[in-house]
Amino acid sequence: MTLAPLYPQFADSTTTTVIEEVKRVVRERGLDMRLSTLPPFYDQPEYLDALVASAKPYLEQEFDHLLLSFHGLPERHLHKLDPSGHCLKGDDCCRSASPEVLANCYRAQCLRSAELFAERMGLRPEQWSVSFQSRLGRAKWIEALHRDASRRAGGAGREEAAGDVSGLRRRLHRNPGGDRRPWPRAVRRSRWRKPAAGSLPERSS
Repeated sequence: MTLAPLYPQFADSTTTTVIEEVKRVVRERGLDMRLSTLPPFYDQPEYLDALVASAKPYLEQEFDHLLLSFHGLPERHLHKLDPSGHCLKGDDCCRSASPEVLANCYRAQCLRSAELFAERMGLRPEQWSVSFQSRLGRAKWIEALHRDASRRAGGAGREEAAGDVSGLRRRLHRNPGGDRRPWPRAVRRSRWRKPAAGSLPERSS
């Protein structure tokens, strides 16, 4: 049996959880089968093309900045899966990650997805940025935090098109970083979501 976890980027809390649950069911039911698992597809053309098709109707309109928002993770999740000690040792660690580190590094895979998406869309570096949302508890979470990145992207007089491209959550947060403070007045958000099969993306303001 081939298992396809529907998470573009690998994370222990999602992909591994799915794999272990399938193994549990197979074991409990006494099923005699081999299990193979498809790898993360964060850099696969089909996935990137789907993101482009979803976002293109909005990015063909006038906008100032695109904030690509991924679900966040505590930094300890990355360190746990990196015996080399490479992760989070510098601002550019994800770009210089070896294939072995990249295979298990959620943050690096998210950044690769974002870069490849921007390349396909023909976006200039100053037109887009990346954030990580849903910070919970007191643990240190991977950066840039959505709250901070959205404020930088939403400078005075700027509109922001914000997209949720993470496979871990399919809706946009109303407020950055999980706090209850309102968005800055200068930021008008044009949000796009990944559409259901056979449907066109809906726009909300």
